[in-house]
Amino acid sequence: MSLNRVIAAMLSVSFGLSLAAPRVADAQISSAVFTTVSNSSVLITTAKCSGSRPIRSGSGFVWHSKSEVVTALHVVIGCQSITVTSPMRANDIANVRISHVDPDHDLAMLKSPLDVGAPPLTVAATPYLSGSLAAIGFPYGVTSASSTDLSERYVQGGSLSNILDSNDAARIASAHWPSLSEPVLNLEGHLVPGLSGAPVVNDQGSIVGVADGGLKDGYVAISWAIKASAIAALLSKPQSSSATGNNVADLFAYDGIEPAQMISVSCSKDFIVDRIGAESYLGLAPNSDDANGLSSFTQALMPNVTSEVFDIYQDRSSGIAFVLPTGLRLKRSSEGCTAVSNNGAISYFIRVSRFDNLSQLLKGALSDETALFNPVDGWQADPSYSYPKPLSRPDRMFWTRKTYVKGVIGAWSGAAFATYATRDRVELTVAVKDLSINPSLQSQSLSCIMNNITSSACSTALVAWYAWGEAVHAVWFATFSQYV
Repeated sequence: MSLNRVIAAMLSVSFGLSLAAPRVADAQISSAVFTTVSNSSVLITTAKCSGSRPIRSGSGFVWHSKSEVVTALHVVIGCQSITVTSPMRANDIANVRISHVDPDHDLAMLKSPLDVGAPPLTVAATPYLSGSLAAIGFPYGVTSASSTDLSERYVQGGSLSNILDSNDAARIASAHWPSLSEPVLNLEGHLVPGLSGAPVVNDQGSIVGVADGGLKDGYVAISWAIKASAIAALLSKPQSSSATGNNVADLFAYDGIEPAQMISVSCSKDFIVDRIGAESYLGLAPNSDDANGLSSFTQALMPNVTSEVFDIYQDRSSGIAFVLPTGLRLKRSSEGCTAVSNNGAISYFIRVSRFDNLSQLLKGALSDETALFNPVDGWQADPSYSYPKPLSRPDRMFWTRKTYVKGVIGAWSGAAFATYATRDRVELTVAVKDLSINPSLQSQSLSCIMNNITSSACSTALVAWYAWGEAVHAVWFATFSQYV
């Protein structure tokens, strides 16, 4: 199926014949509300923490008095040093201590030795959540507050156990906190690292929840907040508990990446991506938008999946998420962003187009495919390893994946793989090319794997073949973070 037919098929379903505008979120909170809430929000940084992430950052907010701050317990538990940074004070406040903890709700109250400099926020009088919601905090430990738009999702149940899969639920259960049975706010949106403890407010600026978690560092946009009704009970809670730092860091929205590891890349004026963490193939595969297709493709490629580790990048404004083999340098080019493998043989291309109508999308998508895989240069799609038709998700994402070869099928020299996806006026293209791959190398590598041959010739071939398999997986994982 040609890409123009794929895109047309996508849009005939997603927009309808009348090209009605896609569903958009409710209006954002006002600038006045943002200013009021952000002035009373704080950046929390910790050091000398127990567990796998000794340096952490999160968010919090002034509540009850000007020297008291509420945050998520997992941001500060087991940390010997807690510092608060307020936009209303010129200097950081050190020697902050924990005054109350509520492990069941993953909440902590901090006592500052100084007035934070802003008035306490108020909890919403009712739990009614229609209209705009936003988490206002400090993603990735940046020193300026920002707003992340959210909305409540309604699912059967309403506790943390209804959000997590059985494996993640078991991990939290083994840590004994937070409680899997307590009600939480099930959110549509991205609670990325650094937003743990941020106030989730309504369009009046009143607190309805405390940002708590997002699966895979917000990559799949399955997020939740602690209900605001639990905040008042903090005052009656003890100063400490038997709870200790748990080993489920990837389930929570605090930032455990040290500043030297943080990467932000501007691929274009309105497409800026942040590296939000790293994950293995085995960790990413269960969250693939097409797990069955990935499994079939992997069986055909026979890559060395146990050695594959990827850096995860995300554009928070659009929900675009993609990965690269860990350690590769992502850089801006004239058409988006690119990266090159360490041996120079494999090239990655990431392009994003925003559009107002069907005509613009179709033109942009065809332009991307032609620019990357022009038939004049010998490229052609291989239908044997391409989707026969586009797939879709309930959150309005439509996508397809295609394999290309350079030359005649069966006697080609060079291969490529691409993911094309669209959602809500945004079109994403992520592609990879490897001109070292050919049928002879493919046949030799698969023979070496199936027959467990350990010769030097096989070792050389498999280095190239496994690198290609890792590249294909990287492109496969390109997606829009899932709203479910």
